[in-house]
Amino acid sequence: MEQVVLHSQLVTVRCKQVSITSDIIKAFKDCANRVLKTITRWMLPSAYFKGITQLLGHAKRKTLGPPSETVKGHSLVQKNPKEMKKMKQKFIAFPLHIDESSAPSFNELCLKIVELIDNTMDGPDSPVKLDTVSSIEIMAKEFPSDHLIYATCLNVIVKHIGSDNLTLSSRCIRTTGALISVLGSKALSQLPLVLKHMIARAHEISNCPIQNSKYNQADVSQEVTSHKVSLLLSILVTSEAVVEKLGGSLNPYLADILDLLVLHPEYASELDMKMKLKAATVRKLLSEKIPARLMLTPLLQIFSSSLIRGESSLCLVFEMLSSMIGAMDRSPIVTYHAKLFEQCLMALDLRRQHPQSVRSINMVEQSVIHAMIVLTMKLIETMFRPLFLHSLEWAESEFEGSYLTKSRGVERTISFYMLVSKLTEQHRTLFVPYFKYLLEGCIRYLTEDQDAGLPTSTQKRKKAKVGDTHNRGKDKSSVSKAMAFESTDSKFLISLLPL
Repeated sequence: MEQVVLHSQLVTVRCKQVSITSDIIKAFKDCANRVLKTITRWMLPSAYFKGITQLLGHAKRKTLGPPSETVKGHSLVQKNPKEMKKMKQKFIAFPLHIDESSAPSFNELCLKIVELIDNTMDGPDSPVKLDTVSSIEIMAKEFPSDHLIYATCLNVIVKHIGSDNLTLSSRCIRTTGALISVLGSKALSQLPLVLKHMIARAHEISNCPIQNSKYNQADVSQEVTSHKVSLLLSILVTSEAVVEKLGGSLNPYLADILDLLVLHPEYASELDMKMKLKAATVRKLLSEKIPARLMLTPLLQIFSSSLIRGESSLCLVFEMLSSMIGAMDRSPIVTYHAKLFEQCLMALDLRRQHPQSVRSINMVEQSVIHAMIVLTMKLIETMFRPLFLHSLEWAESEFEGSYLTKSRGVERTISFYMLVSKLTEQHRTLFVPYFKYLLEGCIRYLTEDQDAGLPTSTQKRKKAKVGDTHNRGKDKSSVSKAMAFESTDSKFLISLLPL
């Protein structure tokens, strides 16, 4: 194996010196790779690891490439059953884990790789350093084990996350995620340092836009942009591994993680579809994996910061809240349902407050109301009734008292009846008994505040209709129904008429 790799390198260099065509060089390399793959399929794992260790001593980029690709392409970890059966018939395949016979040579290989990564003679953009980091990631995926040698590799990899070279930093972050996935709780000692470096790196990239960064050059701007996206995606991949494997130990770091996933501009926007999907996956996993007693407080505390960021971050908060409520069992629902409902009412009041950072209040209200609906679907009647009556009082609190605040009352009423409309859609006939609490308010709103926010001609026309209706001797409910068809803010009443 060693001779094939070294001969391939030597011949490739010599062919370029004597102007051999690229087609011939490519054909030769393909032939050498096939020979190499055949050899490595027959080798025992212990011999294979020893061979790669010898190759690493040459410290050349192309020395590292073929063995790493061989490990990635010929392990049975990700093969389908038919391919596994064929390979077992033809070759001796690698084991799915590091056994006692191969452990010493595997440890020696990992220590050699760590030595190359920590070699101060090579700069952060050294091809050897980049490939050695990637080889650790490949080995962790193809030879999953909680062997302590992976913990040694993790200790070294974490130190290079803060490298000035974005490519090296990105690869170190991804490799960290792969190592955490196989180590599980054995990686707990490195968790504070991993999160510290990742969060600092993400904020550094975010606070240093491409246009103003030290990398801003016309011929490399596109390359830097791709490096930045790759780095941010690597952070998400590793965050997913951290939540999946170490979720129970994240309590001290939840505020920082939420700050990253909810407030970070690249993760909260839709600039990159792959990044958006991965960020959504991590947020959902976080809201479902972490117990409500740990997750609820930091999630609600981030509301004020998300309000400053705008509607995108606000929607993400209530998207996570909906996922968390959906994953709750009976006990936390009983404990936290009132607190959750109160937080949602506070968010519904944004229509009345008109914060400058929120340009699309309808989008935010839809997210908030969805969270409220998910909550109410898990409540029994004795729990739901007080909350609904409280929301009704909240909607009418500005309406009652001084009529100098009519427009503010209308805004709360709009939000409240949007909620009522969704409750009717979801609970259907179960919600019918609650209409009795709405009738008086609807009549009062349509008769006394019909002129709020309407043009003068519309006001006069509506008053005329009310007068004509009374002159004909119709009762109060007929007046309400007639006006409901004219009111743009009372579409909900139209849906009640068939009932």
